[in-house]
Amino acid sequence: MRVEVVASQSTCNPTEGRPISLERVNAMHDLMTLAEASDRLRTPAATLRYWRHVGTGPKSFRIGGRVVYKSADVETWIEKQYADDPSPAA
Repeated sequence: MRVEVVASQSTCNPTEGRPISLERVNAMHDLMTLAEASDRLRTPAATLRYWRHVGTGPKSFRIGGRVVYKSADVETWIEKQYADDPSPAA
């Protein structure tokens, strides 16, 4: 998808021809696919699917039938796992 920045700090959605904000463009780039989240967490995609099924993994949602994760939600989940770990720090 090609997005052009115009002087009014908005971009044009090529499929709809309507301006969209730079914040929305940045938010779209903040999304991770299942494969990207799997790579970031160094966990098999099947494990992420299972965690989604049982509700224990990072927050996720669907866009157009595809499961996506916000980068901030993945990082927050990692920090929570670290904070909840009862083992002493090395």
